[in-house]
Amino acid sequence: MAHIYSSDRLDEQLVQLLNESDPRIRVYVYRMIDNRKIKPALYVGRPFEDLESYIRDKFGGGLFYIMIRRGEIMLLAGTIAFELPLSDPRRQSLSI
Repeated sequence: MAHIYSSDRLDEQLVQLLNESDPRIRVYVYRMIDNRKIKPALYVGRPFEDLESYIRDKFGGGLFYIMIRRGEIMLLAGTIAFELPLSDPRRQSLSI
């Protein structure tokens, strides 16, 4: 499974797809635990520019699997990882 941020090409493709206006495009976001995609999806819907911030703030830190499709066609799939949001109280306990 490709890590999206480890490749400039995949990272650029993600940014382009999040700004795509095609109404047929759907984003599926799953949490990853022990290298497994946990179902059901946390988010299924249209892409939007701040999707990465939304995932981090709504679902906390960790590893996520993102799949972007146009109908039956897979446009992008891979993992992304986020730190805990700044507002998360667990982050305070990690500070030195």
